[in-house]
Amino acid sequence: MNRIRIDKTRAKFAVTLILLLGVFASACGGGSPNPTTSNPTPTSTTPTGGIMDFPSGSYANTRLLAGDNFRISWTNTDDTISIGIKGKTGGWIAIALSPTLSKGGADLIIGAVTGGQVTLIDSYSPGYSGGHPRDASSGGTDDLYDIRGSESGGVTTIEFKRKINTLDSRDVAFQHGSNPFLFAMGPDDTMASEHSLVGAGEIIIVLTHP
Repeated sequence: MNRIRIDKTRAKFAVTLILLLGVFASACGGGSPNPTTSNPTPTSTTPTGGIMDFPSGSYANTRLLAGDNFRISWTNTDDTISIGIKGKTGGWIAIALSPTLSKGGADLIIGAVTGGQVTLIDSYSPGYSGGHPRDASSGGTDDLYDIRGSESGGVTTIEFKRKINTLDSRDVAFQHGSNPFLFAMGPDDTMASEHSLVGAGEIIIVLTHP
């Protein structure tokens, strides 16, 4: 059964967060010299009907991270993954897929909802510092679809789909088993603004024919 698992080795987790803060710092306005970070702890997978929950049956797998500040939910087939993310912010939210939680080569998905209009950017982090160009402007393609989102009660919600393997050199393909990721959020819809929260975890998926 699919699940999400948090790295329990606190020392390793702290190191990877320090490295990956640089990715989001360069991606989101340079970051704060004293950013808020968290060792996210998963809570119950059972939706309670609260503002941080997706409707029952929407996804096969779901966890709250960073206390109850960030939720990631997903359902996958061998071909496609559907992902929903929620953050307790009126600003942008993001995830970065990185198989080794390395500072370079992260697959960044950054979104915000402004005036009811959803913006979701498929982008790429080529290195520790510098910008995060859109895939479509740097030799890749925009591979996110069925995008929707909302902002209500101080929570931003974004949902989307993509292929397990997009065959895009700017994307990270999902693998059978562990898929490490970083999440972050900002205080407003300006995606160049600094992050207010960063955390990390793993999406564990099962592929019938990996």
